[in-house]
Amino acid sequence: MSESYRRQLWEKLKGKTDMYEKLNGIEIVATLADDRPYWRLEAADVHRWVGSLPPSATQGNVSRIECVGEAWDGSSDVVVGEVPWGKDLKARDIDKLLDNLRSGLRALPTDRIAMPTSSSVRICRIASSTLLIIDFDFVDFILPLAINGSQPIGKRAPSMATVAGQMLEFLKGADATRAGVVRRESGMRRALEETAAEIGHGAAPLWLRLGHVPYYDDPRHLLDVGYVVLFATINETLLWAPTGSERIHTVQEVRDHRTYYAQKHAARATVLQGLQATNSVGLISQTALAFIADKGLDPGETLESAISSALADHRNRIHFERGKTSESLHYEDGHLLLSLSFPGGHYYRDCLTIWGDYPPSIIAQAEGKLMRNFLDHVALAGEDLLVTKVEARDGALELYHAIRSVAIPRTHHDAEAMPNAA
Repeated sequence: MSESYRRQLWEKLKGKTDMYEKLNGIEIVATLADDRPYWRLEAADVHRWVGSLPPSATQGNVSRIECVGEAWDGSSDVVVGEVPWGKDLKARDIDKLLDNLRSGLRALPTDRIAMPTSSSVRICRIASSTLLIIDFDFVDFILPLAINGSQPIGKRAPSMATVAGQMLEFLKGADATRAGVVRRESGMRRALEETAAEIGHGAAPLWLRLGHVPYYDDPRHLLDVGYVVLFATINETLLWAPTGSERIHTVQEVRDHRTYYAQKHAARATVLQGLQATNSVGLISQTALAFIADKGLDPGETLESAISSALADHRNRIHFERGKTSESLHYEDGHLLLSLSFPGGHYYRDCLTIWGDYPPSIIAQAEGKLMRNFLDHVALAGEDLLVTKVEARDGALELYHAIRSVAIPRTHHDAEAMPNAA
């Protein structure tokens, strides 16, 4: 799904009830799977959910959703290969390829490979390259064979019968190594399911499949192909969203996701549950609140604006200027936070960083002092903003304060206008 199309779809969805809004990751995947194992999900299933998410939910390559791709609609031509040198693969040629594959599979001495249909075809746009992938169902696992544009398409291209013949040869070789693939994938699935359970708080396995394999490759290398692994977890805008990795080769690499995701996911789940329990739209830190008050802004409206901005692009900030100080408000993990950048240092969330080398005497005396003693700014003027921790680094002094936040109630109007926000 292209970024422009995603943004158009999100604009249409704004203000409408999202069927996934009240579900956690486990419930979302169960809804998509409809009694099937998660590893049998198709691209169309995943995009039933992903299409309802705002652009920031799959921004960049963090989600790895581009490795799932989008379902082929059964009638469109596909330009495969590198941009701008891609080669046009006509819809009629894809249909002919599927017909040839079905005819060839009927002749194979195995009934353990399902007949591919148009719903077996997906399109993956990874970096600057477009792949046409056919997912072959081996009952115990799914094998994605890809046309990637490396071989000619068009007048110099092999016929669809030739391509089908090469694919069928690969499928025969893959069937011969079936036991090894099943054994490897079973271990991957077990690790993924256990890791999701250890991450907890509703996290769920969403996708586990071999990465795309060029159809002209050697099936003897199949056991060396990496996996695409996706979870459903809570992201930095407190939405359930896909996230994961590609080129995963070992069970340990799957389990390593626990360390990467568990702490942030648990913290976000706690904030999300608190906001839902109090019917709040989000939290504003005490320094951001002081800044908003000084600007004469409405806290609720400012928070709404920041959330909408972050949903469109998680890098977005609301910017202000005060002399030589750059000021911005940023929505992250349910909190509206203040950032300051000034000659000599910066401030973010709960840490004031001041450039320079300071003697041990100043470092030792800083703890317990008012933050405003170190930076004259309205956001740090509060009597309760005391330095609670000091860290000296090469060329910088970092001063921390306890972070306190105020919950902003969600009005009835908010609840209708801001699906998914909290």
